[in-house]
Amino acid sequence: MSPRWLFFPTTAVEPTYDYITINSAYVASVWENPASYAIDGNTSSYWRTDIGTSSYWTAGFNSAEVLTRLEIYCSSVIGGGFPSSGYEPTYFKIQGSNNNSSFTDITSEIHLTWSSATWQNVEFSSNTTAYSYYRIQFTASQGSYAGLVEVKAYGVTN
Repeated sequence: MSPRWLFFPTTAVEPTYDYITINSAYVASVWENPASYAIDGNTSSYWRTDIGTSSYWTAGFNSAEVLTRLEIYCSSVIGGGFPSSGYEPTYFKIQGSNNNSSFTDITSEIHLTWSSATWQNVEFSSNTTAYSYYRIQFTASQGSYAGLVEVKAYGVTN
């Protein structure tokens, strides 16, 4: 999905995506490695958990932010090799919260297809609400676990 254009009588202004630092990471349960491994800037480390109704990874911010895009990186470092390592998230929702306990769905279920080690953009440009916590709520993966190598967050400014 490409950014929306804002049209004015004679000028078009394309929104820019600003990188927003994720300050902390939280999870329901850890199967392997701390949640912070998904924000350490190292594509050789990863976080992984089993898939279940409480399987999620949450990003925390120093202040409430209006996010409109996540970039998610997965690679065979999680295990097994592509295209079927079994740990790449394939179905999930993006949710937001200001207290890290009660979350609101920002997106309906998102589907990603993984065939190689790559960054995938997850856009939710309709979000206009600032949240201090954004959660990736996993509903399915290519196997019985869900894993993340790296996650980056972006918000829109005009």
